[in-house]
Amino acid sequence: MTDLSRRHLIKTAALVAGAGAGAGVSASTLAQSAPAFSAGSEGQSQGRHFARITADGSDVRALSLQQGFNRRWFAGNCEVIYLCYDTEGVAAALDEVIQRYGRRFSIKSGGHCYENFVFNPKIKAIIDTSALDQMLHTDHGYTLGAGCSNWDTHVWLLREGLCLPAGSCYSVGLGGHICGGGFGLLSRLHGLTVDWLSAVTLVVLEKDGTPAIKTVSKHSADADERDLFWAHTGGGGGNFGVITAYHFETLPKAPEAALIGNLAWQWADVDSARLGALLDVFAELSNDAPREFFGLFNLNHISAGGQFNLVYQIVSSEDIPVERLNAASRSIERQMTDIAAPVASVAPIIGQMCWLGQAPAKSKNIHTYYEALQQLNGSGPNQRSKYKSAYMKKAFPSDQVEKIHHWLTTQPDDIAPDDTAQTLVQVDSYGGAVNDVDGTDTAIAHRESIMKLQYQSYWVQNRSEPGDKDDRTGRALVRWLNDSYADIYSEYGGVPDPSSDPTGTVDGCYYNYPDIELSRPPRSIHDAMALYFKQNFKPDSKQSLDDSFAPKERHLMTIKNRWDPGRYFVHGQSIPFE
Repeated sequence: MTDLSRRHLIKTAALVAGAGAGAGVSASTLAQSAPAFSAGSEGQSQGRHFARITADGSDVRALSLQQGFNRRWFAGNCEVIYLCYDTEGVAAALDEVIQRYGRRFSIKSGGHCYENFVFNPKIKAIIDTSALDQMLHTDHGYTLGAGCSNWDTHVWLLREGLCLPAGSCYSVGLGGHICGGGFGLLSRLHGLTVDWLSAVTLVVLEKDGTPAIKTVSKHSADADERDLFWAHTGGGGGNFGVITAYHFETLPKAPEAALIGNLAWQWADVDSARLGALLDVFAELSNDAPREFFGLFNLNHISAGGQFNLVYQIVSSEDIPVERLNAASRSIERQMTDIAAPVASVAPIIGQMCWLGQAPAKSKNIHTYYEALQQLNGSGPNQRSKYKSAYMKKAFPSDQVEKIHHWLTTQPDDIAPDDTAQTLVQVDSYGGAVNDVDGTDTAIAHRESIMKLQYQSYWVQNRSEPGDKDDRTGRALVRWLNDSYADIYSEYGGVPDPSSDPTGTVDGCYYNYPDIELSRPPRSIHDAMALYFKQNFKPDSKQSLDDSFAPKERHLMTIKNRWDPGRYFVHGQSIPFE
């Protein structure tokens, strides 16, 4: 460690004592608990704050750390990866990175970024927080390191009898997942993960590049620190500093069991009218079904065995005990099967949150909650992929249904059926407890939607190596996804822009499902931010016909200017400066 790093650590360690408190917890008690979150197991065993891994061929770890969970993106010009073991290590690594590389660095937790914000040719150094994997239960609540994965977190909390309404894809890291909202299969029942968040520990940079450790909450004594905490309740990663830990004073009780069901239909049996009827029922379920219900309507391209499917989960609770799970599922199935008869699935079920094997018609089983975590634990294999998103406040208009049906049942002339077989529009349940929170209470502004859509395409590029660019098939799939999306939302300018929708149907996009096309000409980065954050972006964000979209007190752009004065934390769709 350099002498300058040592001086910075002495300075920044003292700042923890002045950090804000978690909800209902005094500043002093939280400050005492924050240093307890020290090195993960690897760092403790080696007595180091971070490992400096050079990408010059001398360290076998480097190549794996230059790529994340999307084979499209690779940091081929990265010279060093700083594998950090504790918060002090992050501060020291950040200090060294700024001195050596300036702004040409990125931050990694689980490595699941959909775009090339972490792994790209411009990056010279990566600050890797995946070793910050400690989980603590103290007298003041629970602390989860930024490097913890969804799977490890769910299993550890279940041992405590608790759960987190976070995502189900097993290898996603909490570092970027939670600060973007933390949406998962229990969100209709328990809200978003950020709705339970009490405090955040992170390393920020002063204007001169000096690192400073902060633990901030909505009860911090300093107003700017309260704003910084708010920005981490949906404002996304890589914008304000390097997150090292999340703190929760309380968490919800885990379910005892869960029923998981699957219904599949043949596209040949479902025209656009029947598809619309099925989607209408799904919208009603998303809006009105018991909050224990969560559905994933996977509208696969016809080349995926000619089928699409609904996977749903109903967890047990005080209102729906285990013995009533089957009865709860029958009502859901009856509404769907009255429209079109289901068939046995003939292909594996793919999609975010779900990667399942084949199943018989009307498959359903009651699992222990641990089994349910294992069953709906889908990231699938690491492939090349492209994603887009949309929120919806109402059921699908008929013109959108017709377009979705057309795009998913027509084979593109320039793409082979085998290559579109992993392309789908996934419609997730939303709302419920998520919508109990006001759109300005957290940085997540989308608090009136009942469904969240994710447009997805996955493909394998044969004979490829890390860093290879997309081949012809990959470029065609990305173009197809972009074109279908633009067509479906053509009424609103090619994107689900609520300010262009007098019917109040669409409601923008999810920042944790980044889509670089949203900020490419003729649109701008400000247009993309308005879709991601609505009124929470800046005071003059696009105005909707809905009064709730009026400017409010806090804005992410203002907080960005305050907490990143040196403009160090920048990526392809980072929050812009004023």
